[in-house]
Amino acid sequence: MTNQQSKFVHYGLAILWTLCAILPLLWVLWASFYPVDTPLPLQLGPLNAPLTLQNYPRIFANVALAQQLLNSIFVTLIGASLSVLVASLAGFGLSQLPKHPQRMLLGVFTVTAFIPAGAIWLGRFLVIRWIGLMNTHTALISYALLGGSPITLLICWAACRRLSPDVIDSAKLDTASAWQLWWHIALPMIRPALAATLTLALLAFWNDSISPAMYLKSPALYTWPVGLALLQQFDKTKWALLMAACVLVTLPALAAIGVIQHTFLNDEMAI
Repeated sequence: MTNQQSKFVHYGLAILWTLCAILPLLWVLWASFYPVDTPLPLQLGPLNAPLTLQNYPRIFANVALAQQLLNSIFVTLIGASLSVLVASLAGFGLSQLPKHPQRMLLGVFTVTAFIPAGAIWLGRFLVIRWIGLMNTHTALISYALLGGSPITLLICWAACRRLSPDVIDSAKLDTASAWQLWWHIALPMIRPALAATLTLALLAFWNDSISPAMYLKSPALYTWPVGLALLQQFDKTKWALLMAACVLVTLPALAAIGVIQHTFLNDEMAI
């Protein structure tokens, strides 16, 4: 296979994958414009009913989605930032350890990455209740102090392993501390890994529907997944309202991913 043919196959597969990812979003957007009492379309096509934008304001009349979106944005920004901070620190520290303890810890992190999330829900709930964080946003953010997930830590570790030992040794000879090595050398050189970690952390906190249901009792603290569940319970037959709400809660996530790509993955900053 020639170079040109290889590129053609590569771009063709990329376009096909993109279409598979975008089509469900287009259907949700399409369905959000349908009148509430009209059955939703089973596929993309001409509208079978008059176009309407009334579904969007009606969402806010039924549930406090604006406040819930603000709560989600607050939790997501703080939680994702802490996750990247902890994961990058831990990944850099792990990469600087001798080979034997590094392999042992890497094995532990790899095993924990395969533990189902449901297996630790009870333990997390008991710890959160014991330290008195129930019904607070801190309970939702606390998971970030562990780096978010073992996957984010492994991504940062893999990126830090690629750092030149000569650069690290040179900085150490200039009496650079571990903090300076991390801040001035590691972080600027692992920007793509930070972008991946930040994206995973943002999506994890933004889409978290279990933690709010477990830890929050006050409606003023609810995040958007709880609001979406309340909207569905309000009237299970009004799917157009639910589709409109899905469009609204998807936009911030898409905007955040776009900002991350522009900030971290341009040609001047990539490794």
